[in-house]
Amino acid sequence: MKKCILILLLLMSCFQPVYAQNNEIELESDYYLMIDPENSQIIYEQDSNEFIYPASMTKMMTLIVALEQIDDYDKILTLDHEVFKGLYEANASLAGFSLNEKVSVKDCLYGLFLPSGAECTRALAIETAGSEEEFVKLMNEKAKELKMNNTHFENTTGLHHKDHHSTLQDLSILMKYCLNNPDFYEIFTTKEYIASGSVHKQLKMNSTLFKRLSEEHSEMILGGKTGYTNPAGLCLASLAEKDGRTLMLITAHAPVSSTPYHLLDAVKAYTTVYEQMHKIQLCDKDIPVIETEVMFTLPKQTINLYPSETLTLTVPKEINEEELQYQIDLNEAIEAPLQKNDVLGILSIYYNDGLLGSCNLVCYDDVEASELSLFLYNTSVFVETYWKAGLLIGGSLFLFFLLLKFRQKHMN
Repeated sequence: MKKCILILLLLMSCFQPVYAQNNEIELESDYYLMIDPENSQIIYEQDSNEFIYPASMTKMMTLIVALEQIDDYDKILTLDHEVFKGLYEANASLAGFSLNEKVSVKDCLYGLFLPSGAECTRALAIETAGSEEEFVKLMNEKAKELKMNNTHFENTTGLHHKDHHSTLQDLSILMKYCLNNPDFYEIFTTKEYIASGSVHKQLKMNSTLFKRLSEEHSEMILGGKTGYTNPAGLCLASLAEKDGRTLMLITAHAPVSSTPYHLLDAVKAYTTVYEQMHKIQLCDKDIPVIETEVMFTLPKQTINLYPSETLTLTVPKEINEEELQYQIDLNEAIEAPLQKNDVLGILSIYYNDGLLGSCNLVCYDDVEASELSLFLYNTSVFVETYWKAGLLIGGSLFLFFLLLKFRQKHMN
């Protein structure tokens, strides 16, 4: 490849996020993963590929599967003995509905998520698939579809089971997928909901997240799903936004305590990023990075190469943009014909000798090849390739002719 190094004063390039910032943060949670969902940049991470027990974060999968399977949110369900079976014994969290109460699907959707009601997950599972066991099969099929390769569900509630596990990376895949569903997003970000069943005419449901957050932090944290079992510790999957910057954070295995360490971790992590880091654009797909000549064109043409897409990066505020290094590696030969979006090189971006990321360089124009240029090139290649052989053959023929003449002369 051709190579040139550009140290630019302005950010006019792009990267594919492959680098997690080397920023450290001390949290109470043993496992954590903070991501910019716009470009999948990892900002904070600790053991995000290790197995964890997801506890009630499981209900993100329960909710999305139910939403995708059920069309009629007004349908009335009866919460019978099968729904409540074993839940009291397992000390499962409940939304507050009564045995044999008639409740709408919509109320169950909010009830499974905001107060983390296990009776609601059961009711929706039975309505959707006939049993919790059959619904769990749908959950595992969805996990496989999303390539959550380290995840396996045993129930709809997140109650502890040794084979009910996931990873923060897998849960981030799930969460990004779920948040694209408008109904999921609405429930995920709801602070309070009033259900109306046949027994409870006005059952107030508060989000297990928001009921312990201050008003200030509730403005920053848009929504989330808490979780807790003794083996799982305190867990939280959450979404935050400030000044137009959106972040996702998933934490697991914070100490089990009356102190909400999982919520404190979220506040600390989000506040740290919003106060100490800023988001800068490293790439604009409409701004060319380099101009280069194209072979086999007459008259000789040049084309501009562009980043394949516009991307941004969250970095510490102390980063000096003037010290960013841009390395361009072009293909050995850029030859016509070319088509729009042909990949013709790679752009790599460094800071303090650390690779921030890289992206493809593409052309935005079609370029036709010149037949005359191709002919001249092929001719020159032929001559260059075969001139030595031609000289050898010509020399041999000349010597043969001289020898033949010499022999004829002496024979006469």
